[in-house]
Amino acid sequence: MVSPESILDTAQIFTFSYLGDGPELRQRRLTSHITQMEFFSEHFANMVIVSYEMCYTDDEHEALQAAAPSVHSVRSPDRLRMGPARNVMLKHLYAHQGAPRYCAICDDDALTKDEEMGSGTETLRAFLEGRAAYEPEVVACNDIYRNFYYKKELRILEGRVRLQEEMPAMKGSMMIVRSTCGVLFEDLPYGEDGVFRIECMKRGVSVKRCSHLLLKELMRKETDSTVVEMMGKTHSGWHLEGKHEVARKFPRVLKVTKDGKLMFQGHKPPAIILSPDLSSVVSGSSMQGAFDL
Repeated sequence: MVSPESILDTAQIFTFSYLGDGPELRQRRLTSHITQMEFFSEHFANMVIVSYEMCYTDDEHEALQAAAPSVHSVRSPDRLRMGPARNVMLKHLYAHQGAPRYCAICDDDALTKDEEMGSGTETLRAFLEGRAAYEPEVVACNDIYRNFYYKKELRILEGRVRLQEEMPAMKGSMMIVRSTCGVLFEDLPYGEDGVFRIECMKRGVSVKRCSHLLLKELMRKETDSTVVEMMGKTHSGWHLEGKHEVARKFPRVLKVTKDGKLMFQGHKPPAIILSPDLSSVVSGSSMQGAFDL
């Protein structure tokens, strides 16, 4: 039998899950996570999928295994915040020997979304199978709930895939990380994905938002969030605090606008355009080198 520790060495899709307190919230989040695991099991049947289950009861663990028996469960009695939970996988990924590889790291309600003009599922598959002509260390998702113009973007691209230098307020719910990245998350109550993104900038590590890595989240209501439970804040207040925290940490290159957006100061990075199957570079050049922060 493969040990839980060793399965992380080969994981291609890693999800981490904490269900929260109270039976109703735990059941909603468990149902969401089961839906996610069924989806990944169906669409990525040939890949190693891991569910990192924090503070799961035996019944909750068995329900997940019954619904998605091909998923590898790693159980932990510890309740980790989002940064340290992601680091569980990243430490194994960075210790990988041999040819560089990718792993998708996902919150427990994150799915790829497929549109007529672009498939998040096939985009994820192309990176995980090593078929992309351009491979940044971190591929960030296109959060369709915050990008109200994503369908217009897909229409303009006409099937081609854009990799744009990610803005500071990176969405960490689904990210594809290469074994060459080397950056870990800080243990923060909020804003950890933004700090991770800036740390990548400091080290010259490429982070690109992918137009076609379309993110769908199953648990969008604030009453479904374990973050709200932990912090006692609304989503909007929590995110705004996180943005200000990141901007205070890197004041030379970041600012928070009056309407609450975290932005680079005077920085307009280039984009990479790939063919629809991601197998060739159509146009663009990479921004290289570390930032003087």
